Amino acid sequence: MPVIVRSASTVAFNNSKRRLEHRQNQRKLYLKNDTEKAVYEEASDSLLKDIRHRIQEQERLRRQRNIKIGIIFSILVTIVFCYFMFFKSFDSDIFSISIFN
Repeated sequence: MPVIVRSASTVAFNNSKRRLEHRQNQRKLYLKNDTEKAVYEEASDSLLKDIRHRIQEQERLRRQRNIKIGIIFSILVTIVFCYFMFFKSFDSDIFSISIFN
């Protein structure tokens, strides 16, 4: 069986779509004519697009933030490594490396 992997935006979009469909079904009982129904369905579609766009934007910003944090962390690790290797490790002799002193 193939494994289906869905992103958080897809799951959230499907959940919001399901809730919106439920609201539409409840509202259909109260709609008076076809014109009002068409206006309501058009507004619902634009609302779904807006929700999906907002969720995707939040995921994109989260990914960018995680990438920035990863880059900063790797730079800090490199700086600490270089500090210990080049400045702290050499005693009097250039070939005697002692990291723990």
